[in-house]
Amino acid sequence: MTSKKDIQLLPPIIFSGKTSKERKHLTALKEQGLLRSIGPKVYTSVPEREVASLLRSSWGMIVANLFPNALVSHVSALTYTPNKDGEIFLTTTSNRNIRFPGLTLRLMRGAGVDIDNPIFMGIRASSFERAILENLASAKGSVSGRVMAQELIEKKLADILPGEFKTKNNQAGSTIFVLSDYLMGTLQKGFELYASLPPGLARAIFMMFFISDVHPFNNGNGRISRIMMNAELYSQNLSTIIIPNVYREDYLLSLRALSTRHDPDPFTRMLVAAHEFSGLDFSNYVVIKEILEKKNWFQEPSDAKLIYGK
Repeated sequence: MTSKKDIQLLPPIIFSGKTSKERKHLTALKEQGLLRSIGPKVYTSVPEREVASLLRSSWGMIVANLFPNALVSHVSALTYTPNKDGEIFLTTTSNRNIRFPGLTLRLMRGAGVDIDNPIFMGIRASSFERAILENLASAKGSVSGRVMAQELIEKKLADILPGEFKTKNNQAGSTIFVLSDYLMGTLQKGFELYASLPPGLARAIFMMFFISDVHPFNNGNGRISRIMMNAELYSQNLSTIIIPNVYREDYLLSLRALSTRHDPDPFTRMLVAAHEFSGLDFSNYVVIKEILEKKNWFQEPSDAKLIYGK
């Protein structure tokens, strides 16, 4: 029999035992009415009225125990808390929903965990840049609650990015970017030029080069330039641009041609082509993975060339 002292020491959440001894102990506790099942492989010792609140506040521990290889993604990677419907979104190897009182884990098939993904409570989450793109790219036709409203994304970017404007001059190799003393004036003039262009691809191409060439932030300028490029495309209901691994040299060489030789043609042609071949249906992971492999998207530029067309 379990003593009163043992009852008081029971943790509020207990997971299925890994050994026969642990499973036998859990069975005994359930038979005594000290534990009850609240979902797949999860038990609780707290009163029913406390369960929903407990699970919402303990979602990280639940994910770490049940799905240690999952990636916290989409809106959950920006808020690190369940949404108003008690949902946490995870990218993993399958599509399914796991429901608990007050908490739903929504699993979506997608690209897996990368070593650079930040760790949160023992599990990995999408990087800030990936999470922003997940929210921008998934908004149309998405599961309700999976993405953050675009105005909130813009506010989050506005809250973060201005605080990272460079205060010292920066350079890459022999390339010296706009001096910090001239940064704000350059940005003001650049955004005037941006506003004079037609919305859509023209503005997206300009913004991508402008941020990359000015390098206004202390770090992450390349990633931020691509986020802003795709935000412009998204705002006009256009497909976003992906630069595959095999296309990396085309991207870098054309960017260098514009930056150092003031020749815009290679860069413009490169992004127009990227916009065309990026407009694929990514809804089925297995199908799109096979298509991208046939097109050499994951190959090194030195080993293969991008295959265009269907």
